[in-house]
Amino acid sequence: MFLVILAALLTVLDASFEPDEGETESMLVSYSNTPKIETVFVGNSAGKMVDAKLYSELTDSDAFNMCTPSQSPVISLENIELAASHHDIKKVVLLITPDVLDRSNYEGLEHLYHRVVDSSSPWYVRIFNTVKRNAQRSFARDTIGTEKSINIWIPLENENVHGLSNIRNNIKRRFVRLSKGERLGDAIAFDLNRKKYEREPGTLTSEDRSLLRQDLKDLKELDIPEGMIAEDKLDTMADICAFCRDNGIDLTVMVTPHRTDYYDRFEGYRKDIETVSNYLQDFLSERGVKYFDCENDESVHRTLPDEYFYDMEHVKSEYYDASTTYISEYLQ
Repeated sequence: MFLVILAALLTVLDASFEPDEGETESMLVSYSNTPKIETVFVGNSAGKMVDAKLYSELTDSDAFNMCTPSQSPVISLENIELAASHHDIKKVVLLITPDVLDRSNYEGLEHLYHRVVDSSSPWYVRIFNTVKRNAQRSFARDTIGTEKSINIWIPLENENVHGLSNIRNNIKRRFVRLSKGERLGDAIAFDLNRKKYEREPGTLTSEDRSLLRQDLKDLKELDIPEGMIAEDKLDTMADICAFCRDNGIDLTVMVTPHRTDYYDRFEGYRKDIETVSNYLQDFLSERGVKYFDCENDESVHRTLPDEYFYDMEHVKSEYYDASTTYISEYLQ
């Protein structure tokens, strides 16, 4: 009886604290209905400035945009692996903002992503993936022996809710969905966990690990505020490079265009952002990866003036044609 009551309580709390996964679900629904993809864009919401259909026309390459709000490098890697498992991917473009490598925690969003991906699979696959994923995190070096190693197994521990209005909206959304009989992932066209192409895992070689150790050593010598570059983010960037290299995928990393007042948010840190960009360029170039920072292009603000943006880094949807044309030309 205790276990039944506990399970019921956790179900109610999870429903209350579970944020909306709409952006991820919408992207993956569209992805599952796209028959052919050769070029894939990954990254956070700033990357939505690329219209995949127009890019495909401009470059004669079937493209798809997998960018979602606050997408972490970990999810960018999982998106690359997902696309490569279903399509003959030739090119990956990772679209980033200057703060992508900082110490921001994305675990809640990663939890949402996994929930949507697994929702398209049979129930036993969902259970297996959840147990496997939680076990890996629970026994991770920085987690084992802490209370988090236990809390990871409680779904609501991963959620990020701000205020009672969020809880009310979550419950309302789930009630509407339940009343309509619409299960999460129902609109996804196929089992996202069913792979068509077997890919190399992109394991770091001894040479890769030696290179990464030197990069981390160089990082400690940078004169920048602590936390502007997180070591775990660099680990993931190295994994992205290794996966693309091992599977013959051309990788390009690009800092997206932004408004002229973008660096005002960093106050006196403009020089530090420059240092981060230069460090990232070295990090990627020694791995054979192309890197572009649009801030170094003098024409960017003439081509994409400030009025094209609705905030410092997001282009208004009516100007996606202009931003897509600019990025396609820049990449080519």
